[in-house]
Amino acid sequence: MVCRPRRLIDLIGPAAAAVLLIVSAGSASTADEPPPSRPAFASPEQLHYSISWAGIPVGESTLVSRGLADEGQGPVYHFASTARSNRVLRLLYPVKTHIESIVDSGRFLPIRYTMTGRQGFQTRSRELRFDQITHTVELVMEGRTRTYPTIDAVQDPLSALYFYRMTATMEPGEVIRIPVHDRKRPKEIVVTAGPVERIETDAGVFQAARLNIRQTEEGLFLHEGDITVWITMDERRLPVRMEGRVTIGTVTAELEDYSATPSAETPQQP
Repeated sequence: MVCRPRRLIDLIGPAAAAVLLIVSAGSASTADEPPPSRPAFASPEQLHYSISWAGIPVGESTLVSRGLADEGQGPVYHFASTARSNRVLRLLYPVKTHIESIVDSGRFLPIRYTMTGRQGFQTRSRELRFDQITHTVELVMEGRTRTYPTIDAVQDPLSALYFYRMTATMEPGEVIRIPVHDRKRPKEIVVTAGPVERIETDAGVFQAARLNIRQTEEGLFLHEGDITVWITMDERRLPVRMEGRVTIGTVTAELEDYSATPSAETPQQP
């Protein structure tokens, strides 16, 4: 299966945003288990990616963890993702997406998810407000607010990436499933860990697990098809490369730069 060419940059935004997501079978953690006491990501943290299609640069993407904050609901994590087309592609089909996720740090479950974006000459936006007690999601889109049922321990499209980095062992053969709610109902992402491979990017050389990410339905991270992601085996669990097939060729996102400021809850990274 392949995705439409106009979704080139969107490969990374939400899934980086591409990227990925999760809950367990076998030796990994499950969505019902509490997250580890120390997250496998620095806080704050910023990851910058270059995006190319068939070797041609088409855009860039950034993933940011802004660290713990108190917004009146107790300590929360604030994650953000941006993706945009470069100057050349912008002339043909401008793309710019911004996503934010607010996550309760105690159970590591989303509280609010927002997405605003432009594709071509169309602008779209939506907000999801999670009630993890009543298992409902309030969807605000196109000027209307509606409430939909969801399931226990559901993630949003961005928080799922960080949940995976915290809980997966990434041992070859490990299969992890996670319910992710976007728009009207939850869907499932299945991540299968493959071999550890040597990956070289502008950010360095890494030993990274090759992960196959499959959607059970269309319409979450890609509109169609699977994604392959490489995440480092060290404490940082960095997504260093992401690939997805399009109609002609492959879209690739590679880590260009990584920065982190260690905080009280995250150990010093090597």
